[in-house]
Amino acid sequence: MYGSAHVDVLSPAADKWSEILPDEDSKQQSVASPVEDSVVPKTVLDAFENASAFIAVLRGPEHVYELANAQYRKLMGDRDFVGRPVREVAPDVADQGFFEILDRVYATGEPYVARDIPLVIERQEGQPRDTFRINLLYSAIADPKGGNYGIFVEGTVVSGPPGAMAEGPEERLLTPRELEVLHWSAQGKTADVTAEILGIGTRTVHHYMAKIIDKLKAANHTHAVAEAMRRKIL
Repeated sequence: MYGSAHVDVLSPAADKWSEILPDEDSKQQSVASPVEDSVVPKTVLDAFENASAFIAVLRGPEHVYELANAQYRKLMGDRDFVGRPVREVAPDVADQGFFEILDRVYATGEPYVARDIPLVIERQEGQPRDTFRINLLYSAIADPKGGNYGIFVEGTVVSGPPGAMAEGPEERLLTPRELEVLHWSAQGKTADVTAEILGIGTRTVHHYMAKIIDKLKAANHTHAVAEAMRRKIL
């Protein structure tokens, strides 16, 4: 349906989620998520909540939300996520193929990766729909007991309605593409890998990073990442 690429250039978190699925021995040292039968370490919940990418974890064949982080909630708008199936939470995207892709990933275990695809959503009830362009990963989470536990969702916003994702002047300082480049740099990706993820040239990545460094008045890309975190842009 949409363009795809190899999943191994994206976040390793998708491959790691199954390693932190709770067992009986770990429950005493963990805190419960809002879903009663999902218990994961608080440090893991905090890491996902504060990630610069939008992230969600879906459980079972009905794709019930176990987790939706701050960036995911910001993108999707005012909805009740945890404990509800995705088709119930987001009926406004039913005609865009995402549900069918989730079904296929869960059934086959084959990941889905797409770059710069449209997402049309009703972020506020009764208001006109907003159109975003996003990079998106769906990756099956293996269940240690066999089969698939659910699906790990991760992505970044390429573009959207002016100001839709911004929280203030600092966040609007960088363009959506510059924020993407900075995000992947913060994840430790090289310029070559970032270029592959975003589907652009390595020289273009360097061009964006030079603009980021200039805008943040940083000495280099490492300083730019640190400065962006200090300003809470990332």
